[in-house]
Parts: sequence; structure tokens; C-alpha cells
Amino acid sequence: MDSSPENNSSLQLEVPRIDSIDAGLPARRRRNVRVGQSKEHFHPCHIYMMAIGGTLGTGLFSGSGEALRDGGPIGLILGHIVMGLIVYSMIAALGEMVIVFPVKGPLIEYPARFVDPALAFAFGWNYWYSFAITLTTEITAAGIMSSLYTTGNYMGFWMLCVLGASIAVNLCRGRWFTKLEFCFAATKIATVAGAILLGIVYISGGFPKQDRIGFRYWIDPGPFNQFDDIPGPQGRFLAFWSVLGHVAFTHQGTEIIVLAAIETENLRKKIPKAIQAVIYRISIFYVGSMTVAGLLVAHNYTALEYAGGAGGAAASPFMIAFYSLNYGDTTDLVVELTAVIISLIPVLSSHLYAGSEVLFSLYYYENETGPLAPRCFSRRARNGALFVGIGITAVFGLLAYISTKGSLQRANEVYEHFSRMSSISVLMTWWSILLTYIRFYHGVSKKVGIDRNMFVYKAPYQPWLSYFGFAMITLIVIFNGFEVFLRGEWSTSKFISAYISLLIFTLCFIWWKISQRTRFVKLDQMDFETGRSELNPLQGVVEEGKNVNSVGKSNSFLQWVREARKSGTSGTPPSQLDEIPLQTHDASSSTLRPPTDCPAHLRPL
Repeated sequence: MDSSPENNSSLQLEVPRIDSIDAGLPARRRRNVRVGQSKEHFHPCHIYMMAIGGTLGTGLFSGSGEALRDGGPIGLILGHIVMGLIVYSMIAALGEMVIVFPVKGPLIEYPARFVDPALAFAFGWNYWYSFAITLTTEITAAGIMSSLYTTGNYMGFWMLCVLGASIAVNLCRGRWFTKLEFCFAATKIATVAGAILLGIVYISGGFPKQDRIGFRYWIDPGPFNQFDDIPGPQGRFLAFWSVLGHVAFTHQGTEIIVLAAIETENLRKKIPKAIQAVIYRISIFYVGSMTVAGLLVAHNYTALEYAGGAGGAAASPFMIAFYSLNYGDTTDLVVELTAVIISLIPVLSSHLYAGSEVLFSLYYYENETGPLAPRCFSRRARNGALFVGIGITAVFGLLAYISTKGSLQRANEVYEHFSRMSSISVLMTWWSILLTYIRFYHGVSKKVGIDRNMFVYKAPYQPWLSYFGFAMITLIVIFNGFEVFLRGEWSTSKFISAYISLLIFTLCFIWWKISQRTRFVKLDQMDFETGRSELNPLQGVVEEGKNVNSVGKSNSFLQWVREARKSGTSGTPPSQLDEIPLQTHDASSSTLRPPTDCPAHLRPL
């Protein structure tokens, strides 16, 4: 800064841009990996389409049949609403942390900084495991669905086809990768929307030779099912509770949309929009589609009983309803292409991509004793593909071939076990994020000089919303296998699949805690300075208890004009505040003063 007398009347604050939390990490926790770089050309529309389309897996349809059979239409809808609230509590908490401490890649840094390095180790490997086991589940679903459209046992062939196509997409990095993922995701989103619209037409009796259904099945056999024929409210509650385990699988990878928003510029705007996109996705694609599914088929329909036996991965309410139209081979072909190719390939490629990036981050992030994964996971091909991580994750997906030995009923049992393992691993990922945020929230409240009201984005209803999500996930994980404890219902395989993911997470935490002798991070020991992405000074000013980035309850231009007229001042509209990279203030006349405890990188030069 120029120190000439003519410039002494103004105070200039220079805010350095921190693209990633790595920029402020000490050397022992930052690795310069010279093994090639990713060459994807991501545009914001590519990222959002991949994040939304890549998480709309087969569970949205294939898992809905068994959930409808267990809980009934209202139980199915309530299950998705409750799980949607849990997902929103997690995604809102994650968004606040990411804006304050932006980190490109998986979220291993946050648990280590605010909870315990052992939790970071368990979280990182569980995060990879969740993508790997979900990949296995989706491949198993592909084999089961293909068996309904082909004669003979070609499950293994179809599994190899979808897995090979997904590997090819991931190895084809650069512009082709983003274009292929975008096209697949856009096609799948259009397919899901089309299925919902066709379902509405079917319910309304819009097809030839088909009468109007309306709410017929909500009257008879009724909106709720009784779990295991247990009478009264207890049976209905257990039916609803059993649905929660099914629907958690369908929301796997929701947090990817926030991580994807970090890759774009101006994340202070993009992340709140990404969180809003999650609300729309849950409302339209999940709650909307399940409402239609509950109207299409009665929960005691014979085909849904078949869902619990030989073909559960393929017996979705949408398929059952469209089959009843009996339009011949054309309908069969459309359903096959939609369910197997359009749905599975982008989901599998997204899981392969995310799994390889998690393995890379486990090596990239290290603590005092070294990285959390071998160096080989950091190796890239010339086009940027993490071929070792892709290969390791794909090999894990070959566990799906267990389902090819035996009957379709056994294959569906394998699918049910894999989907439950996937659900619990996903829930443990969200549990870790919420626990980390709760610690982050209380650490901020104890830290002198930091005020959440200065944050560009504050997760609403905190800390109670995070408490709700954390408590619900804890209960679901503990009691997800409750049916095996009912009289005469014990099953060793179901018990193992219900709790093995929790066991893996716990063992990872205990092993790293003991072997590395990590310490729990106390509130007064939390690091809120390293890598913090400070806000523009104007954005951090609190006027009358309100953030200037949200005047009143709206960010609209008219609201800003009304407030400006009341105060008799003029300034920058809220919509333009976060576009200001640098601001100069008149020290002699401006009421804006730098705080005495201003962080080092925000102090006047």
C-alpha cells in the first residue's frame, strides 16, 4: 500500500483469495503430488447435472417395490420425507463448513480439525467403502433386471457390460468424460421425469383400455401396512421404520453436489444454490415419484410379494404398472434400456469417479505419521484418470458375481444384503458430517472474534436441525436390523448385513485411535484460522443483528431499496456484494472499522 500523505485518509483491506483449505495447511499435511493432474473441463451446468443425475440410482425404482410392500403408500412417502429432512440437515451443515473452509475433494480435513484425527481416518475409508459397496449393489441390480428380459442365465454378462462401460467412461477423461456424464445424467433425469408423468397419466386412466385408478389403493387395502402382521399402531410404526433403511440407499451421494459446487467460481453463491437444488430434487424426484408409485400399485399386490422373493431388484411399481398395459415387446425394450443402461451406467461411473477421488484424497491428506493410504492411489494416467483408484474400486464391484450362483431368489437376497450394507455406510458418512458440524458450531460459539452472523451462509435452525439429523441417524443405524430380533425371525445373514458396515467404521476408528494415539480436539484447541476463506469486509458487517447479505428475509433488489430509503443511504445491492474482490474505505468518515481482533490475513497492510 502506498504510504504517501494523500493516501493516508483511506484504509485499504486486501483479502487474499484462498481456493482451497490446502493453501493454509502446514507442510506435513500438504502433499505436492507430481503424478499428473486431472484434466476434466467442468462447467457449472456439467457439475450440477452430474451431481443430481449421478445420485439417482436404481434404488429410486428397484428399491421402491420392497419399501412399498413393507410400509404401504403413506409409510413410503413418510419415509422419504423423514429421510429428506435428515439429508437436508446434513447438506445444510456441510454447506456452512465448506464456505468457511473450502476444501477441494472429499471431506477428510473437517473431522480431523474439529473432532479427532481417528474419525477422519474412519470417515475417509468408510466414504470410499460406501461408494464401492453401492457400486456392487447397482451391478447386482443390473444382473437381476437383465434376467427378466433374456432367456437363460446371462446375469454375469450384463454385469460385465455395465461395469466395463462405466470403467471406459472413467478412463476417458477430459472433455469427453464431462460430455458423456452430462448426456447420461440429462437422459436419466428426463427418463425419471417421464416415468412420473406417465404414472400420473396411468393413475388418471389416460391409456386405452385402462380405467381411472385415483386413490383406489389408499382405500383398499389401505394407506399403511402392518409389519409382520403385528396389529395396531405398533405394527404401522415398525412398517414405517423398516422403510427408512430402504430409502437411505436411494439418497447415496447427495453430498456430492456441495463438493461439486466447490469446483466452480464464486462458491459463496453456488453452494446455497446447490443446497436449494437438493431440496428440489428430494421434493420432485423422491417424494413426488414415491407418491405416484404408491398410487400405481396396492401394497399387497402379488408382484410386490414377488419383490421379496425372486426379483425384488426389478419389481418396481412403475414396471408393474407399465407391464399391465400389455403393449408387447416395445414396452419391454424401453423398460430394459431405461432401467439397465440409462440408469446404471451414469450411476456406476459416478461411483467409480468418486471412489477413485476419495482414495487419492486419503493419500493427499496426511497427519503427523504420514498419509492415510498408499502412494499408488495417487497415480494418474496422462489424461488425468486415477487408474489405480478406479481399478481398486471396480475390483470391489466384482463381489456382485456372488449373486450369479443359484436362483433368482438367492440373487435378490444378495441384492438386499448389499443394499442394506450400502445404506448403513451412507448413514455413517452423514453421521460423521453432522457430528463434525456440531463440534464446529460449538467451537465457533466459543471462539473470540468469530461470529456466525458474519458468514455468507448460515445453516438454518442450528444446532437443533443437526441434533435432529444426528439423533435420527444414530437410531436408524442401531435399530436397522430390528426384525431379526423378533420371535422366530432370526437370520444370521441379515444380522451381519445390518451391522457389518457399522463394525467396519468402528474398527477403523479404534485402530487408528490406538495405533496413532490421536487426541480428541477440545473446543478451545480448534483451528479456525488455517485455510479460512474470509469474507469481504462488507459481507461480514452485522447491522441491527442482520447479515447485510440477507436484508430482512429476502435478498431482492426491491427489499434493498426499501431499506436504503429508510436509512437515507445508498450502497451496493445485496446481490452484488459478493462480486466485490476488494474494497477501500475512508478511515476518516466511514463508520466501518476493522475489528481489533481481525485475523492476520485481513489486517491492514
